[in-house]
Amino acid sequence: MAILLKPDIIGLVAIGDPQQLPGVVANRKLEAKGYGISLFERLLNAGSPHLLLNTQYRMHPEISQWPSNTYYNGDLQDGTNVLMSGRTPSWQLNGEELFRPYTFISCHGSEERNPNTKSYCNRAEANVVLSFLQRLLTTLIRTDHKGVVEVGCITGYAEQVRLIIRNLARLPGATTIETMSRIEKVRITVTSRCSIIIDVASVDAFQGQERDIIIFATTRANPQHQLGFLSE
Repeated sequence: MAILLKPDIIGLVAIGDPQQLPGVVANRKLEAKGYGISLFERLLNAGSPHLLLNTQYRMHPEISQWPSNTYYNGDLQDGTNVLMSGRTPSWQLNGEELFRPYTFISCHGSEERNPNTKSYCNRAEANVVLSFLQRLLTTLIRTDHKGVVEVGCITGYAEQVRLIIRNLARLPGATTIETMSRIEKVRITVTSRCSIIIDVASVDAFQGQERDIIIFATTRANPQHQLGFLSE
């Protein structure tokens, strides 16, 4: 905002996406007063001229269809690179349901809250994440996959991040990698020519990044159906 106070400004170009993760305002009174609305959104709401960059170059078309219809009025287009033949990775070639472009897994577990950190974890869900990666590991061996497979595991709670990392450390060939970022990293040696790099972190730490496979662990599960910040 400070740059707008300069007297010789003749124009402003703002680049962003109001449909992506917004800023979190913890105070509900301030949120009700509109403090959760970004400058970018205010300009759009005021009728400022804008242009939608409507081509995506990352997602499989089966994945992009939902955000396109839900948030962009069906205007999101797939780039030629994601439509090219021959892009199917080895773990999807046998048509296994678990390795479709996207899969929802119903996990019958319950959340636990750490009284010290006030953060949540879900042991049943963490075990499902571990089972998925074990299946991926055996599939990579069976298909003789070559190279590095990058996996991102996203969850909203630090306690769940720690639990998943502890589980991953038990896998054969697993090594924890020290990082300077908020992303926890584990390498699993599959064969002499193949390995899996798993990054585990919160939603905001992953913003703007991509991986070969993304696992989103929602963590929350309670009789009251409370989702916490996920409801935002």
